[in-house]
Amino acid sequence: MSALAVALGYLSRDFSAKAARSSVDIALQLRSPHQFRAAPVLTPFFRTLLLHCYYLARTQPEHNLDLTTPATHQRYSGSICAIATPFLSSGELDLPAFAKLVLFQISGGSAGIVVAGSTGESAALEESEFVSLLELARQIVTASAPADFKVIAGTGLPNTQKTLRLTQIAQGCGAHAALIVTPAYVRPTAEGLYRHYSTIADAAGLPIM
Repeated sequence: MSALAVALGYLSRDFSAKAARSSVDIALQLRSPHQFRAAPVLTPFFRTLLLHCYYLARTQPEHNLDLTTPATHQRYSGSICAIATPFLSSGELDLPAFAKLVLFQISGGSAGIVVAGSTGESAALEESEFVSLLELARQIVTASAPADFKVIAGTGLPNTQKTLRLTQIAQGCGAHAALIVTPAYVRPTAEGLYRHYSTIADAAGLPIM
């Protein structure tokens, strides 16, 4: 099995604990993590996954690697659009224009939206603006969208505690899940990345992706 297959296996939630153990066994057979970095077919994201697999296999053989799908996991499918955040020339949010974007996605048959993602000016939003967008999106979705329409909040920041706070705020605003990007600029190690996501997943009270 190739290194890419191992990464794909870790992305899947439909394989058994035995298959997960097999993936770690393969990682143990690799001589060094440099093999992951040198693989030209792997994106940085896949390399990060493989490096974490290698770390677990080498340093924490007792780590729980049962990746079978628990009842708490949710599945998302269909078109989920990361919508833009419009502003007025004054620099304030253009909430009527934002409402039109949300309604456009609903009428177009999308399965959900991402509010305040990268295309939604996440790095430039004040906390109060983040709350205003999420609350308005939830109001519109409750009134106009199918029951299974999802509102996902973009809460990923380089700082773990700030990401956690935004994710908890999103939970309070009624978001169904949080989209958390890999921390930019700080270049975390595989263990640091694992701790970043696990800290948020354990304390945020909201599913993360």
